[in-house]
Amino acid sequence: MDYDSEAVVIYNNPSATQAGFAGDEHPRATFGNATESGSTPISSDGTITDWEAMAQFWRETCLEQLRISPETQPILLTGTLKMSQEDREAVIKIFFEELDVNAFFLANPGVMSLYASGRVTGVAVIVDEAETVVIPVNEGYAVKDAIQENVSSDEIAEAVSNSIAASDIDIRGELYSSIIVSGSNSEMQTIADKLKTTLKDSAPPQQKIKVVVPTEAETLAWMGGSIIASQSSFKSSWITRAMYDEHGAGVVHEKCP
Repeated sequence: MDYDSEAVVIYNNPSATQAGFAGDEHPRATFGNATESGSTPISSDGTITDWEAMAQFWRETCLEQLRISPETQPILLTGTLKMSQEDREAVIKIFFEELDVNAFFLANPGVMSLYASGRVTGVAVIVDEAETVVIPVNEGYAVKDAIQENVSSDEIAEAVSNSIAASDIDIRGELYSSIIVSGSNSEMQTIADKLKTTLKDSAPPQQKIKVVVPTEAETLAWMGGSIIASQSSFKSSWITRAMYDEHGAGVVHEKCP
């Protein structure tokens, strides 16, 4: 593949999409989740409800929003969409078989949010208008068994506590001291302040609690994707066309854990 091509970074959440190019500080475009024909393939809880429309939406993101052909550049996709193992395979099939990309990566939004804030271990609390997702991360990998979804606004502190409790005991202290709140919710700072206060009451005695709302909170996960996809060390992480042709859609589970 041509590693000199600018990678495209796309962030999907239930309410909006951000798209741009790796190495940029900000997305080139932020827009709603409807196709040109009016179909909305993502439900309010982040479920992809129409795969044909979703494929068209990703194609239009490249052609209309970014003015590039998806065949010419690697694409990193992240976001707070609900995806089963089968859904992840469906996504990679769309990008290689319908959009004909030359390389692809499916990134965890919690990992991307922490990466953008200069951390590889911590808890990403992504608070969008429709839902909140809590993702603990250890050394750059999401602790999948401890992820909390569909979390209402009054359950965030409990979800964070449960998420940390479900993580390895050796990293719990670091998780409590590295909680990053991001997303599109206008009340993020209020949520973060309440979260810190509540966690102080439930955390182990003497445990340091640090809850941060970064300046670029609304685009944090996209920024993490932009940073990581622009690094030369990331070249070996891409799923290439040759890998997909040899191993099929299941390669996404190995390359994008």
